[in-house]
Amino acid sequence: MLIKKASVYLVKWQFTLPVQHSLATNIATENIILKIVDEHGNTGYGEGVPRSYVTGETVANSIEALKKEILPLIINRRFDPANALSLINNLFHDEKIDKNPSAICAVETAILDIAGKILKKPVSDFLSNYFSDDLIYSAIIPVTETDKLQMIISLVRDLKITNVKVKVGHEGDNEMVAMVRNELGYEIDLRIDVNGAWSPNESIKKIQSLEKYRISSVEQPVEKNDIKGLAKVTSSVKPKVIADESLCTPSDAISLINTKAVSGFNLRLSKCGGLSRASRLFKMAKEAGVLCQLGCQVGELGILSAAGRHFASSHPNLIHLEGSLTRFFLPKDIIKEDLRPVLKGSAPPLTGPGLGVTVIDSLLQDSHLFTIS
Repeated sequence: MLIKKASVYLVKWQFTLPVQHSLATNIATENIILKIVDEHGNTGYGEGVPRSYVTGETVANSIEALKKEILPLIINRRFDPANALSLINNLFHDEKIDKNPSAICAVETAILDIAGKILKKPVSDFLSNYFSDDLIYSAIIPVTETDKLQMIISLVRDLKITNVKVKVGHEGDNEMVAMVRNELGYEIDLRIDVNGAWSPNESIKKIQSLEKYRISSVEQPVEKNDIKGLAKVTSSVKPKVIADESLCTPSDAISLINTKAVSGFNLRLSKCGGLSRASRLFKMAKEAGVLCQLGCQVGELGILSAAGRHFASSHPNLIHLEGSLTRFFLPKDIIKEDLRPVLKGSAPPLTGPGLGVTVIDSLLQDSHLFTIS
């Protein structure tokens, strides 16, 4: 296979509901979409969602890196689609991924998509020999006004979703968590995500005040670089502490494991640099006895949601699954398929060739930035 052309798009769509947490208030999403074409006209699609408050990368820097550094490495390069992962690992070492994780995520996803289509096998087959068709996704409740919160809670109740994450880190946290717990009952698994809003001592105090609501885990209670603070919180509270913003790279994982700073890792494909490196972080965690869950970037579109679905179906014992929320928070998606979880959060694996989804090219036309051939 020879990649002959790569086109980059920047999709900017308004959220139907502002997505707020302690690090940012997002009223729109900015997603980098990549389309690659081989010499026979086969296509592959990838997506990256740069978030500067998570990895330090910006949309502009990611686009520049794609244009000048990353895409020139794959254009007119011939490779065996069966060795797609080897190509990715040989071209993109940790230093390059650490600098541009979202851009690398888009490229890797596109390569695996096109390779899977050619070989007529799903992306999940590239990642492991494990396969699960029992995928249960979580609901995520952002910081919002009471009337909108009530609307979201009603939707969660109607869908009978049993795993719920609540964004906290603002005034009224206790009232919000209490409202969710009282409305949805004590049968659901309820966890909170602080997005680094609290100090270590504040975290301990606030988490202990919330323990009466049977919180199963607390995500990123302190700012991302405070590993000692994470360890202090972990040793002081009953709920599991999960690293999110603190866990982007293999060196982050080593630091967190060696200091016993957390009980689990939140793996988001775009912030981690793609499927294969997220899989590597998963293996590091497993060897160290650290739990893992699949997270998602705010505003993911269908391509990245599909990639997350493949990760979920090919990695065992993920304690929670997040993602596939595009049509809940945005007015449309760039794929034909509706990946929203249904009753009880159930979501089927994707078993078609490549990512197993159909991109609507007409929705990308107005977002085209450049093409390299």
